[in-house]
Amino acid sequence: MTFLSELTKTSPYTQSPEQDNNTVEISTRYAAPFRGDGGMVPLSLSSFDRTDLIANDCERVRLMKHAAHYSNDVIMICSTESLDPPGPRVIYVNEAFTRITGYAAEEIIGKSPRMLQGADTSAETRANIRTRLSRWEPITCDIVNYKKDGTPFWCEMNIHPIPDGSGGYSHFMALQRDVTQRKWQEKEQESAMNALQENKERLIDAQRAARTGSWEYNIATGKINWSPEMFRILQFDPALGEPDYSRLMSRYHPDDVPMHNAVVAKAMADGIPYEFDIRAVMDDGTVHWMYALGRPMRDHRNTIVGLNGTVQDITDRKESELNLTLALQAAEAATQAKSAFLANMSHELRTPLNGILGINEVMLQTNLTEEQENFAQIIQSSGQTLLLLLNDILDLSKIEAGKLEMESSPFDLRRLVSETLQIFCLRAQEKGISLKFSLPPDISLHFRGDGNRLQQVLTNLIANAIKFTERGEVKITVGHDWATPTGVCRVRVAITDTGIGIDPASQKRLFQNFTQADNSMTRRYGGTGLGLAISKHLIELMGGEIGMASLPGKGSTFWFQVPLETVESGLSALPSESPPAACNSRVLLGVNNSTNRIVIKRLLEKRGCRVETVSQGSDVLRLWREQVFDLALLDMDEPEMAGDAAVSELRAEEAVNGLHPDQGPFLIIGLVDANAETSKQWVRRIGTDDTLTLPLQPAALNAILQKWLSRHRATGDKETARPDLIREPTVRVEGGLPPERVPSGSSALRRMGAAQFAPQSTSL
Repeated sequence: MTFLSELTKTSPYTQSPEQDNNTVEISTRYAAPFRGDGGMVPLSLSSFDRTDLIANDCERVRLMKHAAHYSNDVIMICSTESLDPPGPRVIYVNEAFTRITGYAAEEIIGKSPRMLQGADTSAETRANIRTRLSRWEPITCDIVNYKKDGTPFWCEMNIHPIPDGSGGYSHFMALQRDVTQRKWQEKEQESAMNALQENKERLIDAQRAARTGSWEYNIATGKINWSPEMFRILQFDPALGEPDYSRLMSRYHPDDVPMHNAVVAKAMADGIPYEFDIRAVMDDGTVHWMYALGRPMRDHRNTIVGLNGTVQDITDRKESELNLTLALQAAEAATQAKSAFLANMSHELRTPLNGILGINEVMLQTNLTEEQENFAQIIQSSGQTLLLLLNDILDLSKIEAGKLEMESSPFDLRRLVSETLQIFCLRAQEKGISLKFSLPPDISLHFRGDGNRLQQVLTNLIANAIKFTERGEVKITVGHDWATPTGVCRVRVAITDTGIGIDPASQKRLFQNFTQADNSMTRRYGGTGLGLAISKHLIELMGGEIGMASLPGKGSTFWFQVPLETVESGLSALPSESPPAACNSRVLLGVNNSTNRIVIKRLLEKRGCRVETVSQGSDVLRLWREQVFDLALLDMDEPEMAGDAAVSELRAEEAVNGLHPDQGPFLIIGLVDANAETSKQWVRRIGTDDTLTLPLQPAALNAILQKWLSRHRATGDKETARPDLIREPTVRVEGGLPPERVPSGSSALRRMGAAQFAPQSTSL
């Protein structure tokens, strides 16, 4: 046999042996060798049992189908037909395909997987898939597919060619996973990173604009991380990296480093944030101011592991503050200079003016003809108008300088209002205006406060009401809230008129310096526009408030309310309104100005006093040692008089040598200029018993004499200085109180010192 050709055939079949009736699957091989001459040789047969192998294969297939069925990822098997459209056909998908895409298996079997693609599917990715598969190369990529309902979803796809066992490939298997959530997270993360980068860039821009740098210090490593602006404002080269702590300290002013180190050490030890201003010295020697702020950083165990904070270049702000300070100092110096000038001007103007008014007041008390009395009244009224204008300007200057002091002494509210109304009775009568005063019967009448300033406000408001009222009435209404447990009562006073009224636009300009409701009013009614502004300042200094309501053509109501301390009625401290009878008391008058000395002496003598006058403080002590006096009136503002020194020496001598054997403690009244810098409280503190304001008003002098000399009044020869009272007109008082009898005529005005509050000089 030259050649033996073997034919092998494997054909499975089933045989059922009779002994156990089991079905056995065997594999049989037939080998038929041939001789070279075509002759036959005996057939050889071999077989073996494949049952276990088949069973194992079936089990593996079952497990694989089970795994594929319950897999969360899509398993898709496609044919290897042409990759060009329509492309391979799907021959198998698992259950996950339906769960993810919404398509049933029969809807995709036999069709191209390209049916899952859509508008947002990347053409570049599809081309890349075709290229790789055409070379039988596996590929992994992310691609957008579409569900049955049209919803796009991101799919992570792994495609592998499946070998056919003969060197070729029979199928493509694709594993697909829904990564939409991951893609959204990546997108959000990317957006967050982009936003973070944008914020970082904005922060850098903001820090550059604000000249503020940020830093972070790690205690363990000693490393300082700086923002770009830190390098810029501290003028360090970023190429050299962040400086260490010691290098940073070398930038700060040597005098400020100990403070910096102490504050930072406390922050690291106690966890207390800090902030301070510190100086930085640059390489060129210039000094920049920095505002440093820091706070501790803690780890998860609440242990302080570092500090972070900011440094801001505030050099410009510091320069502005310095310039502002210098400007304020200059303004204060200018204000002080103005105040000093006005005080000096006040003294220089008021001294001769007081002399004119004083002498004229004395002359009015002499026997004058009617014509002479009219001329003297014109002098008195004009002088008082000028004096009031001067007082307004000086008051405003004091208010602006913050040097206007409020007094606190007992006063009778009813008397204060009544006396103020008496000033305006003649003026109201001349215009045919009715004056009314409404006072609740249950209101306390006695308070402690600055009655003089309160009367000044009341005078301004009543004068305005009469000035701008041509017919009708002016009514003053007093009300109050009940006193608090501390004895403070809130008193409200309203002045209502039936005058011209004020339009809403003009009302906004009231209570401002040198401002009237209408500029034309200055020409028609006169005034400087200071009255309301000063009244507002005075009321606010008392802790109260002031306001108004008005209708054009209907009238106006101006009101104010102030807190006042109530006092018991009948206090001896309350001054009497009646001038004293001739007291025959000996009075020592120490006044340097000769005119004032003559005027005051004459006023005292008209009230029955025996007066000794001196012009030097040393003469006060000499006469006090030589003679017995009931009272001394000493000028506290004249330098030549040196009244304060005289009082101090006199009180000291009283303390050392005891009281004068023929008298008790020497009564001393300090004479102070109404607008001088001298404080009445200070005058009282140095040893005076009371004060009188210059120019001296007869009513005020009467009150002082009544208060302090009642125990010295003579019982015999009493010369009455009280002028006659004219019974008309009267002020109508509402609220159950008896009418207040109001004097009129020149003598009554002199008694009340009416010219001091001349209505024609008070302005809105």
